[in-house]
Amino acid sequence: MYWLLGITLIGFSAQVLGSGLLAFSAYLMALILISSRMLAWHWASGLRIERKMRCTLAEVGDKVRVKVLVRYLGLIPIPWVILEDLLPEDAVNPRHPFLKLKGKRLKVLSMFSMQTEEFSYSLECMHRGFFQIGPVFAETGDPFGFMRRYRIGCQPFYLLVLPKITHLLGYDLTSRRPIGEIQMVMKIFEDPTRIAGVRDYEPGDPMSRIHWKASARTGVFQCKIFEPTCLAGAMILLDFHESNFPPRGEPFRSELAIDAAVALAHAVCLLNQPFGIGTNATDAAFNVQENESEPEVDTRAEARTFMLDSSRPNHLQPMFLPSRRGVEHLQLLREMMGRALKSDSLKFSEMIREVSIHLPRDLTLVAVLSGVTEETAMMLGNLKQQGFAVSVVLIQFDDEGLNRAFKKLISNGIREIRHAIDQESLPQLCRSQIDRTSPLSLV
Repeated sequence: MYWLLGITLIGFSAQVLGSGLLAFSAYLMALILISSRMLAWHWASGLRIERKMRCTLAEVGDKVRVKVLVRYLGLIPIPWVILEDLLPEDAVNPRHPFLKLKGKRLKVLSMFSMQTEEFSYSLECMHRGFFQIGPVFAETGDPFGFMRRYRIGCQPFYLLVLPKITHLLGYDLTSRRPIGEIQMVMKIFEDPTRIAGVRDYEPGDPMSRIHWKASARTGVFQCKIFEPTCLAGAMILLDFHESNFPPRGEPFRSELAIDAAVALAHAVCLLNQPFGIGTNATDAAFNVQENESEPEVDTRAEARTFMLDSSRPNHLQPMFLPSRRGVEHLQLLREMMGRALKSDSLKFSEMIREVSIHLPRDLTLVAVLSGVTEETAMMLGNLKQQGFAVSVVLIQFDDEGLNRAFKKLISNGIREIRHAIDQESLPQLCRSQIDRTSPLSLV
């Protein structure tokens, strides 16, 4: 626009003054402007960009190789082109990187017709998450710098890094409520310490089930009948509301909560018991939209705004995975937790109301909480009064916050409380029950 205005003013001045030199200057500037624009357009439209990645699913600690292939199909050689593979700024933040970059994701090239170039770099997965890799941003222009052309090429890939698995030293979060409070749905397993009665001996019964005293009284072999075992399995309820994660402890507190939930699910999976999860987190893949076009933009900032949208999906639907058994189900749970983002919309109590009809009564409800409000404590207390077995895992870094959370839970009848303070203490999670006589001592 400024170039056009300048040429118009020069041409008008040449007409008024009758200067042939000014008129020639105006024509020359117009020719340079038009040729520069056409060359920049020709060079940008002749680029073909392709990305190659070995995998889109990785574990913490894996290294993912990214290769970008560039081919130029135009006829006129490109004097210069800048190629950059865009990455989310928060993922490669030097202060606390989720992805550690090794190599260069920016390349400056000069290309001839039908020439192919490539550049590559690697990403080391430091933490779990759902990351957008790309797109490739291309910038070119005429040799004089009069006109520049920007283009977005090669649609982005999405890399899902699964949360790591922490092996717990034992699992002891089963229900200890009185017999007969609810009817067990599954009675496959029996507790040999809880005798329900006796029956006549049947062929095939093991000798360990024979009740010798009853057999001596009746003169006929009698076998013991055991009550079903304490409630096995767990339905994990993760509170991932943003208000419970102050910036001072981030991202360590939120990552510890995710790791605790995955560790509990893994422990239950090893016991071959059913497990599931419900959380008020938002799904990072919820707002992923595939854009088949490769648009041209006017500035580098516009390209980042167009393709690296940092806004979080805002919806009131909780993430819920019904209870199942097996390693495949654990993989689904890890993938869900890998995509989980902190939410600022759905509170923990609201999430419980949404999923309450799907909560199985024959599983222990394990709430993983980073902050306990009065509303949260009352909701868990109501679940316990309804006959659910409720346990709580607190993610707290300070004694004062632990004390306040403990008092609120105790006042609402929740007494099965565990505590995790860092990654090193996570394997001892099921052995570090908070003493009911003192909220700051662990047993």
